[in-house]
Order: sequence, then structure tokens, then C-alpha cells
Amino acid sequence: GTGGDALSTLVLTNTNCVSLIGSVSANAGKGGSIGSVLNSTGSAGKPGTAYASISLVGRFDVSAEASVLGPYGVGVINHVSAVAHSSGGASRAVAYDKALTNFYRFANSVDASSLAVTSSGNVLNASAYVYSTNSGVQSQVKIAQKHLVSPSFAGPSSYAVLTALPTLPDSLTALTANPHLQADINLGQGVGSSSDMLGLVSLAGPATTSGGWSTSINESLDLSQFSSSQHLFIGLASARSTSADPANLHFSISREGTMLVDQTFTTLTDATAYFTDHSLDLGLLDPGSNGHLNLTIQLDATLIPNGGFSANLLIANATVASGVPEPSSTFLLTLATTGLLTRRRRLIFKPRSGGRI
Repeated sequence: GTGGDALSTLVLTNTNCVSLIGSVSANAGKGGSIGSVLNSTGSAGKPGTAYASISLVGRFDVSAEASVLGPYGVGVINHVSAVAHSSGGASRAVAYDKALTNFYRFANSVDASSLAVTSSGNVLNASAYVYSTNSGVQSQVKIAQKHLVSPSFAGPSSYAVLTALPTLPDSLTALTANPHLQADINLGQGVGSSSDMLGLVSLAGPATTSGGWSTSINESLDLSQFSSSQHLFIGLASARSTSADPANLHFSISREGTMLVDQTFTTLTDATAYFTDHSLDLGLLDPGSNGHLNLTIQLDATLIPNGGFSANLLIANATVASGVPEPSSTFLLTLATTGLLTRRRRLIFKPRSGGRI
């Protein structure tokens, strides 16, 4: 049988409070398992749907957290959470563990919003966090769903978006116009080992001169669920900025608490170049002592005088150059013909003994 659904909501408005902090969670029931009777048939029941929603409106600092526990199969529980903190006086957080049917769009531009979804057993934990002194904050986490990003980073907005185990169409789209990433991540176009797309990430923040902003995601995976363990690749797919002014932007990646990447940029021009079609091979994707991969990616800024900055990344289990396609038959025929012609010319013009041609 199907597991029980869970629903939890909270709406609170208090403009007399200087700050508001709220959290809400929902735990869905586990689906029934196949009986232990010999030669029994059937299939396990689906887990229930967990939905949690919180909306807070205050005077100044507002922090909202939504989380869900979505049981997936026997003995496996996925935890997904999203946190949004805004000094604009309003925040909204939504979390649920079923497939998205519509993308939530909030009419109030000063809302801070969080969205979380889970539906896969490979992901043990996924979370996103945004802190900003600006009023527009959005955080969303999804698993095996469509990767949707805020249409624009311009203006007072910050966002952190994580889609763990994204769909194949979204994964292919992420590689579009990125030949270097296509060469290292094989989603069917190459002759090397097949790659696993572990996540798509989008991080962004607006102009800031005081207080700054910080965005981060965390993804914890059960590595035993993958057919092969290759290398941990971070694909820096694209970036956007509207200013070449001096800035202070910091980017870091850590695995199991160990820092693997630690980069600081003093201009958005340098940051944009770094985040455009650039592969980072972070070594073997070997299971740790617990057989899990725990990855944290963070982007924060303390100074961006004008405009803003956004970056799109991907996380993959891949092997360098595995995505290089097999040469086409036309190319091979041309290469062979060129080789034969070159050899024929050498034979024709090879000097005979005695020095006469």
C-alpha cells in the first residue's frame, strides 16, 4: 500500500516584531513492502507525499525553513531542506517530496522563498541556503526534477538552486555550448565510460557594498547505488555579470569537510571567465568510510558595486575525455585518403640510388 501523506503549514504576520524565525516540517509514511512469503509476487507501495509550507512577514530580519522527510523504499529516508534569510521583512518556504507540476512564482517581490523536493533513493540529503541583506531571496532544492532557475538575477535578489540527479534533457542542455564540458562528461555522445550527472547548481547574488550575500548547497549521495566510481567532476558551465568593476567574490568546494577549491576574484570579468566552460577534476569518487559523498559548494560576495553575478555549475561522476565522440566515417575516409595520397607522393618523388630522380 501507499504510505500516508503529511501536510504542515504555517502563516504568520507580525510587523511589530524586529525579527521572526520559523520552521515547519512534514514526514511522509513509508510504502508497504513485498511480503516475505515464499514465491510471493507484487511490488512495494509508493511512499506518501510530504508537503510543508511557511510564510512569515515581519518588520526586519525574517528567517524561514522548510523541510521534509520522504521515505523511499525500505530503510531509506531522504531529508531535504531549504533556508531563506532576508532582511526585507518577508520570507516564504515550501518543501515537499513529490514531482513538481508548476513552478512557484511569488507576486510579492520582497518575499524570500524556499522550495524543496525529494523523490530518489540515491540522494540521502540535499539542502540549499541563502543569506542576503537584500530583500529578495529564493532557495530551492529538487531531486530528479526539472531544473528551474529564477529568470533574472538583476535587482535585489539572491538565489541558490540545486537539482540533484537531474533529468537527461536538462543535463544535455547544461552541456550545450560547452565543448570542454562535453569532452569530459559522456551522456551518450562519447566513446568513453558513461557519466552520471549528480547535480545541477545555480547560484547568484545582486550588487552589494555592505553586508554582502552568501549562497550554498550541500548534496549527500549513496555512492554504492552507482554502477561505476570514476572521478568527481565540477563543470563550470556559464556565468553572467553586468559590470567589470572591482569586486570581492569568493568560491569554494569542500568534500567530507576537506577544502578542494578555494578561489577569490577581485573583478567580475575574471570570475565570469573562470565559470565559463571550465572543468574541474577533483580526483577519484571513491566512497569514504561510510560509502557516501558529502559535497558543499559555496559562492559569496562582500563587494559588487554594480549589477550582480550568477553562475551555473554541474556535478558529475565522469572520466576525462570520455565524452569525445567517435570520428565520423566521412572524417576517417578523408583521413585515410589523405594518408594514401601522401604516401603516393613520397613514392613518386623518392630519389633513386645514384641521386637521379
